[in-house]
Amino acid sequence: MPTPCRLWQGRLNTRGYGVRPDQEEIHRWVMRMAGHDIAGKHVLHRCDQPLCFRYDHLFIGTQADNMTDKVAKGRQSRGEAHGEAMRRWHGGEL
Repeated sequence: MPTPCRLWQGRLNTRGYGVRPDQEEIHRWVMRMAGHDIAGKHVLHRCDQPLCFRYDHLFIGTQADNMTDKVAKGRQSRGEAHGEAMRRWHGGEL
């Protein structure tokens, strides 16, 4: 990124995103305040930093865009790191 992240210093939600006192995620609030219609959409981070709320690091996308972005950035769980791996093992499926 050519510009540094602007990192939230306040409260976090259980997913690790910065939240305002009304519990709205700060990156979503920034896009809403900039005039974007974010209803039913995702606000994604170009910088891949959940605490960042810098406008030029954010973009609007669909769930499919979010999944594509996740895979492209190597955040897709695979193998033993996948959340289903231990459940399947303990359930006798493996």
